[in-house]
Amino acid sequence: MRKGIDGFQMCSFSLLEIPAGTSLVGESIIIPAGNEAPETYDVAGRRTRRDNTVVRATKALYQDACQVCTTKLESPAGPVSDGAHIRPLSAKHGGTDTVGNLLCLCPNHHRQFDAGGIYISDALRVFDLHGKHFGDLTVHQLHSIELNNIRYHREQFGY
Repeated sequence: MRKGIDGFQMCSFSLLEIPAGTSLVGESIIIPAGNEAPETYDVAGRRTRRDNTVVRATKALYQDACQVCTTKLESPAGPVSDGAHIRPLSAKHGGTDTVGNLLCLCPNHHRQFDAGGIYISDALRVFDLHGKHFGDLTVHQLHSIELNNIRYHREQFGY
């Protein structure tokens, strides 16, 4: 707002050009046009070699059902579930590639767990980031989850 020549209050604003190929959604979110022909590039670096047999065995214990929500996702290619490491495998975190450091999770709960949106107590109860208990972790009798990994995960997010 500013005072005009005649003394009246005036509302001033600037018009900005939105680049071609983008659209305005909501109040101030601009959706970019993207790239219809994205380039590929080579990546060099070090990765931890994972043992897929350990992941397959953990997922088989639960028949690909999520240990948090018990949902079993199906697709034309077969069941969709993730072998989620509780303590990351990187040298920084020192996690092991063992069944005791793995959970069988649906993709949503895997992402939430990795980002600290959910955590697990020593009693294997599942809580959201606000501390609300919303269920107990399903644990097969042959699955011995290492509590030191559960504790490490909680510590990473201040729980």
